[in-house]
Amino acid sequence: MNAKNYEQAAQLFQDAVNVDASNGVAYYYLASADANLGQQDTAFGLLDKAESLLRDDRYWMDRIEELRASISGEKPSAIKPPPVFDQY
Repeated sequence: MNAKNYEQAAQLFQDAVNVDASNGVAYYYLASADANLGQQDTAFGLLDKAESLLRDDRYWMDRIEELRASISGEKPSAIKPPPVFDQY
């Protein structure tokens, strides 16, 4: 994600959710990668899944809402997720 290689990032985050379907952060980043690849409908569905898994975490809920607004055009089109840390 940080290198803007969204295709590779999408594959890696897809692998992450395949391994652990309860990883809401991986769903968030997969949504971000898909949005950057022009797959907005898929990104919205992934954000719904991330939201269902992270609903008790205010930090991630804010990020989800920001990304959702950015994809829908309510904010500037640059989609900037938080930095990806080594554990994801």
